[in-house]
Amino acid sequence: MKKLLLFSVAVLAFAFNTNQTYECKTLGISFKKNNQTYNIPNNKKTVEELKKTLNNLYTVKIKPQKQNLEVYIGKNNDTLVFVKNLTKNVSVYKTVDSQLFIMLDNNSSQIGINIPSQNMIIYYQCR
Repeated sequence: MKKLLLFSVAVLAFAFNTNQTYECKTLGISFKKNNQTYNIPNNKKTVEELKKTLNNLYTVKIKPQKQNLEVYIGKNNDTLVFVKNLTKNVSVYKTVDSQLFIMLDNNSSQIGINIPSQNMIIYYQCR
């Protein structure tokens, strides 16, 4: 019972709060090339190459709102509109031109940015 309570407290501690800005650092990327999926984690061997490749996308900031999500990438920012819930806890937001989608897990501190034109998803840990 103590483990269940501790787990519940940990989950609640990581929920995204409205109107609070979070800084998100890359956990890794996943991309598709020639019908194969490649996963590159962010670790000691790959960190410098990921920083170089992703440039401003290596670290992003987000600010959840009631029905949208503000995203800050480098000196640029955009407001993404709510699209739908994939599950009870995962919400999807998109840019007006549908060039960028963000999946926000409301019970964790992780997000995924999907860039369809690049067949790539970037995974982040937010604080």
